[in-house]
Amino acid sequence: MIWVLFGFFVIWIVLNFFLYVFQDDLIFRPSGRKGFESPQLSLPFHELSIPVVLGNLHAVLIKCPHDSPQGLILYFHGNTGDLNRWGGIAADLCRYHYDVLVFDYRGYGQSTGDRSENALYDDSVAVRTYVDDHYDYQKIVYYGRSIGAAMAVDLAAKHTPDQLILETPFAQLSDAVPFLGFVSLYQYLVKYQFKSIDKIGWVKCPVFVLHGTSDRVIPLSSAKRLFEKIALNCKKLIVIDKAGHNNLNSFEIYYTSLEEILNRN
Repeated sequence: MIWVLFGFFVIWIVLNFFLYVFQDDLIFRPSGRKGFESPQLSLPFHELSIPVVLGNLHAVLIKCPHDSPQGLILYFHGNTGDLNRWGGIAADLCRYHYDVLVFDYRGYGQSTGDRSENALYDDSVAVRTYVDDHYDYQKIVYYGRSIGAAMAVDLAAKHTPDQLILETPFAQLSDAVPFLGFVSLYQYLVKYQFKSIDKIGWVKCPVFVLHGTSDRVIPLSSAKRLFEKIALNCKKLIVIDKAGHNNLNSFEIYYTSLEEILNRN
């Protein structure tokens, strides 16, 4: 029995070691490509290099096909891929008469700098500051998708936008990666917590959450817990029946909901 317990202890230590060493690879999945191609961008766009602490963020400002856009959507993308993928996805929001700015996080594409949770939050502030310093949009909307919702919530708690839209968000990272919680040292070893549930109550703008009932990456229950913590009454949870984590845009209700949200006065 002692040797059995010792064996389990050794396995537990090894799991904790690998969790600590490889957690960035488990959480963040950049493509590894450094070049930027734009086959999906049929709209005019400008590439930007936004300076941040000890690095630069590669961003794309996509122009909507209208002379007078309603405003700007600041898009925080998911954990897989880079602007080669997310540029085209973000550009789809231009249909609502908004310009869209989407940027790569540190370690993605051409963005540089050492990554940490606080660095990601600080970078989001730097992007908002860059927008305020260089443009004069009358309306700014934050749109966070999946892990990007954590950055959008943090920024909204610090710099209030006109609206906050969260697509498939989680209350905290452990909801999306539940196996991390199986080890008792989770809170001490995991460098990324992304506890949006502790920050969403500080958001002082209308908040809209879109989530699918068949999401196998982030359970709907996590998004509901986050939604319940929103302090303002101006909020809405749009639950899309049978939608998964990456296919909300294949349902008509996704587009009609965004049309209603983004064209609100």
